[in-house]
Amino acid sequence: MNVRQILVLANRAAAIGLVMLLCAACHKSESSQDTNRGPVSGKVTLDGNPLPGGSITFFSAIDKQNRVTALIRPQGEFAVAGAPLGKVQVTVETDSFNANRKKDTPKLLIPEKYRKAETSGLTAEIGPKSREGITIELQSK
Repeated sequence: MNVRQILVLANRAAAIGLVMLLCAACHKSESSQDTNRGPVSGKVTLDGNPLPGGSITFFSAIDKQNRVTALIRPQGEFAVAGAPLGKVQVTVETDSFNANRKKDTPKLLIPEKYRKAETSGLTAEIGPKSREGITIELQSK
């Protein structure tokens, strides 16, 4: 084996080692992200009555890209497994409900402010107790 062949083999070994290191780092990053998520369930109300549809989104207060959305069921209930842990901002929208509602069902109208994390004023703490259920209360006025 000449010097050139040895250098080629060394470069290949280094490249393989680098790929393996990157794969291990990616796997560790995904695993640590999973530990920063948890289940949350609860109910959304509008003026004290269950909101019968729409969706609810939980945004990490630290990273707005770290979020999860759940559908709101007819009794105002929701449940999701991968919510960001800690303090979160919350948004609620009813567009999905209004687009798919039956013709004899009235549109759900909630104030526009609840659609954006910056204006909703809704927050929650996601942790061990959030599995038991939280209530997100909306006001029409």
